[in-house]
Amino acid sequence: MSGTNSNTILVWTKNKNILRFTSEIAEELKLNIYHATIETDLIAIPCFLMIVDTEKLKDDFLSDFNQIAKYMDSGKRSIMVFGKRIKNLPFHIKFLVTYANRAITKEYILNLVNKAMNPKQNIKQVLFKQRIRRLIFLYTLLDEGKVLATKEMSELFEITDRTLRRDIKVLRDVCDKEITYDKDIGYYFHP
Repeated sequence: MSGTNSNTILVWTKNKNILRFTSEIAEELKLNIYHATIETDLIAIPCFLMIVDTEKLKDDFLSDFNQIAKYMDSGKRSIMVFGKRIKNLPFHIKFLVTYANRAITKEYILNLVNKAMNPKQNIKQVLFKQRIRRLIFLYTLLDEGKVLATKEMSELFEITDRTLRRDIKVLRDVCDKEITYDKDIGYYFHP
């Protein structure tokens, strides 16, 4: 997989307004635009921002892309998706994807480009989103009756055991079920 390129926006959409606005912004900011034609461009083309239509992202590709996304830095690469929300978006891709949530204007696209170009400005927001997503994922596993093995969860999220304990404390504070810890197996909801 290629590294990121701080001068390239990948665009994969038929939306004429998005294409026009992105082209104008790229020209003003002296950025490159790559017009994707196939799914693998999302992996192969170095860029800092991908602007993609929902219908371009097929389930089989997302499953494969998820394996690569776990190694991508959400602070250096982001995917802006226009269209319907994707149901059951693979876990690691969730950290990269943001859905357009308002009318598409040039100012909106410019704001997205600026945020993606300056990830340090958003580091607290990114960390907060990552923690919220992690807490939701942990709660979902517990609610499904699964056991959270400390080593496995720490490796999955690339966090320390201490951070995992803090997350479990948050869940204990807000859950209506008791979370039990067994040093041999991990955390689970008390039956």
